[in-house]
Amino acid sequence: MSGGRPRCRAKFAVLGVPVKDPQTLLALVAPRPSFGRARKPFALLMNRVSFNFLVNLGVDVAPEVTKLHLLRLNLNINSLASQQISCSQLFLILSCLKGYTMKTKKLGKPAGFTLIELLVVIAIIGVLVGLLLPAVQQAREAARRVSCSNNFKQMGLALHNYENALREYPAAFVQDSSGNTGSDWGVSAQLLPFIEQAALGASVREAIASATSYKSQTVNGKKLCNYRIDTLICPSEINDRPRGTDYYPTNIGWNHGTGQILPPGAAGCNGPFGVNQKSRPRDIRDGMSNTLAAGEKKAFFPYMRDGGGLSAVPALTAADLSGLGGSQKDDSGNTEWCDGRCHQDGLTTTFPPNTVTKNSGHPDGDFTSQREGKGAASLNAAVAVVTSRSYHNGGVTNGLMMDGSTRSTTSTIDGNIWRALGTRAGGEVISQ
Repeated sequence: MSGGRPRCRAKFAVLGVPVKDPQTLLALVAPRPSFGRARKPFALLMNRVSFNFLVNLGVDVAPEVTKLHLLRLNLNINSLASQQISCSQLFLILSCLKGYTMKTKKLGKPAGFTLIELLVVIAIIGVLVGLLLPAVQQAREAARRVSCSNNFKQMGLALHNYENALREYPAAFVQDSSGNTGSDWGVSAQLLPFIEQAALGASVREAIASATSYKSQTVNGKKLCNYRIDTLICPSEINDRPRGTDYYPTNIGWNHGTGQILPPGAAGCNGPFGVNQKSRPRDIRDGMSNTLAAGEKKAFFPYMRDGGGLSAVPALTAADLSGLGGSQKDDSGNTEWCDGRCHQDGLTTTFPPNTVTKNSGHPDGDFTSQREGKGAASLNAAVAVVTSRSYHNGGVTNGLMMDGSTRSTTSTIDGNIWRALGTRAGGEVISQ
């Protein structure tokens, strides 16, 4: 305070540069000649005007000032430049400014989100994630199903290349006249050279030639059947893991017909693959596109074996197998891709895909009344119920037809149609 009148210190900047010299400031506000006018009303452009006390109040001022405004206020340029302006004069200047703006700020509080705003944003993001996550999961499952179908396509090409090379399809299992094992190597194992597994395929051919069981064959110090074959594993399989150090599972089962798997030969099996059965294209009289070659299965599935009690294919309504005896296996079904027996490398079309077949000790499971290659008992009639199953959404299972095409089938397919697809020469009329 000076002379009883409040004073305020002011600091001006023209185009961002502080101005303290009175002559310089006077020159800036002086009028300039122009055509048609005696004086140009505006000569001072202030990029930013900052007054100390207004800044302390949180006010930004961006005005336009003319010499005429200053003259009307009878404001001394020297006092302006020397920063000696009264508060009343300063507010009069602001009242005469053209187009000035003020923005008030809360002192001591940085700009940012409030807690409520943050919670609202988080809630919105949560809702969006909740909406998108199911769609992402469905897209991933669709991709896995397509990849699984592609595996079947690769096996179909391998099957036809095998037939083109040897003029016949591989037998699922080989028994001698006494019912003992001649060769226990399955269809998938014999197709290895045609799915870019030449090294393992050569080992399989060597084992077959020397009558060596898949249980004893090793490659580089590791059991051959313990190697993981990518083409045989569905991406949706939840048990994609080895079974100990000897075996690895498979999700592809070759069609052994509607259920009867013994006695050996074409008389015992009505599917394209079976014991001592080396089919040719001419034997598929129902049509290559109407005959199932392979279907999908779940790994580590329970099954009952060697219990007898079933010598004929059961009716479609007789899915309860819990009354049949035998040796219970809790989780070893479909876990040995090398083994040609039906409960490992095969399937039957006894019941539609994903049908629940009650098993002793399990709510769902497969059944084989007599295993192949077990002596005289394997020369008699035997039935296997090895159902096609998958982890795909909607009860969908992928499959391969004998012509090399792939097909997706749901659990709602008519049981009679499914059985007709399982026969190679049943003469059924299939309506699709």
